[in-house]
Amino acid sequence: MHKYQKYLPIPPRKQWVSNYGYCGETALICAGLYYGQYVSQFKARDLASGPVKQSKEKSQLLLGPGTNCQRASIGMGLSFLDWEDEKHGKTAEDFLVWIKGQILNDCPLAIGVYMNQSIFGDGCDDEYDHIVPVIGIESNHPLSDMSYHPDDEIVFSDNGLYTPDDEPVPFIFKYDFSSFQRSRTDANRKSASIYSLPNDVSNVGIALTRNNSESSTRPVCIEAYPNEERPEIEDKTDKKPSRTPLELRISLSCLVPGVVYNLYRYSKLSKVPKKAFNKHASKASQVWKVVSTSMTMSLTDTIWSDEVAVYRAVEASAP
Repeated sequence: MHKYQKYLPIPPRKQWVSNYGYCGETALICAGLYYGQYVSQFKARDLASGPVKQSKEKSQLLLGPGTNCQRASIGMGLSFLDWEDEKHGKTAEDFLVWIKGQILNDCPLAIGVYMNQSIFGDGCDDEYDHIVPVIGIESNHPLSDMSYHPDDEIVFSDNGLYTPDDEPVPFIFKYDFSSFQRSRTDANRKSASIYSLPNDVSNVGIALTRNNSESSTRPVCIEAYPNEERPEIEDKTDKKPSRTPLELRISLSCLVPGVVYNLYRYSKLSKVPKKAFNKHASKASQVWKVVSTSMTMSLTDTIWSDEVAVYRAVEASAP
């Protein structure tokens, strides 16, 4: 355990492995939960792939400038910064410093990593194998120090991909900056870790910097239970699977005690206002009027797993 830590409140979530995997979609869903909104894996893939059927390999959400990850982020109403080597540097160390800075600025990320093929036994990709959401940083140095430190640790969820026999799914992985970096060949060695960060090709990653609402809204984070969607979509099909109940635990923060707030829920991404939430109250599918007794509060809501649920909290006296 390192002396200094910064974790974002993003619980791990399990991805579908059908249709070439939904790891990128799940990473974006996790970022959306952090910003107060839920969409299903089917919806996230739909936003990313556009007219391409979900059973086709090119429907996968991919990272990098100009990819469908940006299209999906825009569709989910999330602002983003894409890692670009020519602007931020060319090394894996530069990339890790960028990741560290985004976490310290309260921005979740999705990055590409190598999978150890001696463990997974799948075919290798020259660029990256898996997309994971980064949720934390640990350090032995004050977090105000933005320098590269080999013993800093990156913390991410693998979306439940690694499932050891007869053991609980670990979900969370921590690696120090130095040993995390490997070439494609070294990443596949039996002695190597389960996941590695490429240091022999350009890295790919995206930081989800905020939702598209103005600053008058109060922060809202969501935890979804269960932490996966069942039943899973059938492999090589495009049919949406059956829906199941999903409990959402909604946390509001940065509140002023005694102030009345409106918590809005929207059932369509296109209906979420960017400002003047109370003026456009009719766009919401539901509203709760809550009085804060502290700087934080929470409540629960139940939806179907295939629904969209976007939550925004504003003062009742706001426009």
